[in-house]
Amino acid sequence: MSPWLIALDSAPHGKESLRTSLLSLPIPESTAWRALLHYQNNRSSIPKQSKKSNFFLHKKGHKNPRLEYIATIDSLINAIESSGLKANGNEREFVCLYPARLQLIQVYLHNLVASGTTNALAYKRALQAILAYKQATPCKDLQEFLSLVPIDEIWLEFAAESDIYPGSSMGHIYLRLLGKSKQDIDTETGSAKIVRKKGEMQEYGMSYYAILSEFFNPLDYIRAMFGNLTGYYALTPYGNLSTEYLENQSRVLYRFKLESTFSQRELFRLHLWELKDRQIHYAFITHNCTDGVAQILSVLDSSYGFKKFKPFTTPATYIKHLDAVGQIGTQEWLAPPRKQPFINRFGVNDLLRSYPNSKLTLAYEQGNLLSFSLAPIYSAITNADSSYKEHIESRLFALDGKIALDSSLSARQERAFLSQIELLHLYSLADFYRTRTLSKLISLRLESNLYQYENSNAFGAAINRSTRLFPTIEGGLGFSAYARRLTFFALPFLGYRYELIHNPYIALKLGVIARFPRVKAIIESNLYYDVLGNNRGYDTRLRAFLGVNLYASRHFALDVFMDSSAYWNLLRNTRIAYETQHLWQIKAGVSLYF
Repeated sequence: MSPWLIALDSAPHGKESLRTSLLSLPIPESTAWRALLHYQNNRSSIPKQSKKSNFFLHKKGHKNPRLEYIATIDSLINAIESSGLKANGNEREFVCLYPARLQLIQVYLHNLVASGTTNALAYKRALQAILAYKQATPCKDLQEFLSLVPIDEIWLEFAAESDIYPGSSMGHIYLRLLGKSKQDIDTETGSAKIVRKKGEMQEYGMSYYAILSEFFNPLDYIRAMFGNLTGYYALTPYGNLSTEYLENQSRVLYRFKLESTFSQRELFRLHLWELKDRQIHYAFITHNCTDGVAQILSVLDSSYGFKKFKPFTTPATYIKHLDAVGQIGTQEWLAPPRKQPFINRFGVNDLLRSYPNSKLTLAYEQGNLLSFSLAPIYSAITNADSSYKEHIESRLFALDGKIALDSSLSARQERAFLSQIELLHLYSLADFYRTRTLSKLISLRLESNLYQYENSNAFGAAINRSTRLFPTIEGGLGFSAYARRLTFFALPFLGYRYELIHNPYIALKLGVIARFPRVKAIIESNLYYDVLGNNRGYDTRLRAFLGVNLYASRHFALDVFMDSSAYWNLLRNTRIAYETQHLWQIKAGVSLYF
């Protein structure tokens, strides 16, 4: 028995004295304790105590950090008193399962003893008990992990949007962990033999993923949107991540060295061990890769946490937050070979100066209409944003509507109505000459006809003023060319729209984009050939857009714009009747990015 345990047994009320000392620590209210428990909005993202989830020691630990701390102290004292659960083997010891929690308690005790506080002697005895317990419990698996995963530097890495994969438009964020081996290693892990020399640099990637079906399952994406998936932290050789994003997906990698101390990194390493094989809640909107990384980095320091004022946080938003609070040191970027010629000509994106990723638009539209648009998760080609060099846009759920300002309305017209609900929009214009990459379009939306529905497959001459939304699906591949400040594009695509009739069609999008500092101008035309009949209100559209940035900061940007479109029905249509064959629309307004 250790000297401390002998003293504990012989001292009056030794166990209760130790418990009282440990429970008096202000740890349950600390941000560090909540970070170790992965709390977000007063609840942990780790599932509550169950047969499948044993991270928490108290049944309410997932929503009450103080009860979890009390359960932690009781488990610790029982472990010290019994000198380990011999029947289950050393690796089931408290210190082997929760080394980061124990390390945090030890740090608090050490600081209180060093400060000479009133109860310094009691805290010193508690510290001695913990140190003696740790010394008597080696934890072979934990020590092997610590020797294999040295961490001298922590880098935040952002795999940026790819114009090759439109679905990557918000990017992906993960950690790059670097450290030199502190000793020679010759061991076996499973069927793999590991041999490393002292002083060799080791690199690991730490990512937060959702657990998806082995084969493509659309229900996975629905569950991800509504927050009904399980996630996990994966520690893998860094080369696996860099190969996937840099070479396979041709993404630019932005690297940010994070500020940290030795003691912070040690606590971080121990917490990585605590997360081994743990299930974490995953939701694309409220708890995605950005939230997962922010939570684990909060173990280093509370400033790595991120207080959200909207449900969704993009990687770029989080990186700008870290830069604002001074936690980013060195910055680097690495370009894939396929994209290097483009970057050599036009430069790399300035991530820290990019627009925020939510947008609200208000505009006055011809016909005495006030139009509005809200896109919570958004990036667009129409932004007067000079920080991005290529043209990529994405919208994951956007809402467009209008309010009639005149007093008289017909029986079929509404004062306020929705004109479009965009479920998914992914659009990239890649410089084919320099990247050998095709431009891409994917769009899924519910939208109204251009004109007001009258009766029996007929539309009037007035613009639509009612909520009549029908599905439209589009997808295509094309070519784009970048020349100085101009981008020319031609993108043929296939589509389907239902309203009154099922209408498949082929179409062609042609145009040019001019980009200047704080100014964006677009001229484009859409030409449609409908197989069964035009049920959108036009088969030809010519559009001119001009946007000017008035203000931009990390958290807010303001553009003013003018958007004009001319619509024609040039092809014969026998299935649906239109009272007019031509319409011109113009609107002007402001776009607020937040």
